[in-house]
Amino acid sequence: MNDPTTSATSPTTVAGPDAPDAADPLRATDPRSGWLWVSAGVLAALTIVQGSGLLDRPAYADMASDTNGYTIMTTDGGTDEIVVLIDDRQETLMVYRHQNRERLQLLDREPLPELFTRARAAAGLPPRP
Repeated sequence: MNDPTTSATSPTTVAGPDAPDAADPLRATDPRSGWLWVSAGVLAALTIVQGSGLLDRPAYADMASDTNGYTIMTTDGGTDEIVVLIDDRQETLMVYRHQNRERLQLLDREPLPELFTRARAAAGLPPRP
């Protein structure tokens, strides 16, 4: 008579707007699961856009040359031309702006070892030995 596998109480039924609906699996679970589907859709859309190359913006060098320990590259900087020069002997990167095809202005000069050390640190990589 006193069987632990059977219950003396009968299962209760919940009625009303908060009752789970067996026909709708989303309502049978947490009502916030709709946001999970929305975020999954956004991630799927971003994956499709990135995979199709719609957001690719390639960088083009107009001219590049390497000779006697110097590497130079020019590129369009909008209204001015940008000139990037690498001096292999001094291990230095220099960036110039060619203004209105008249004047060359030094924008920045960076020692390459320090530049790469900062870039590794920014990427969370350990410094080189």
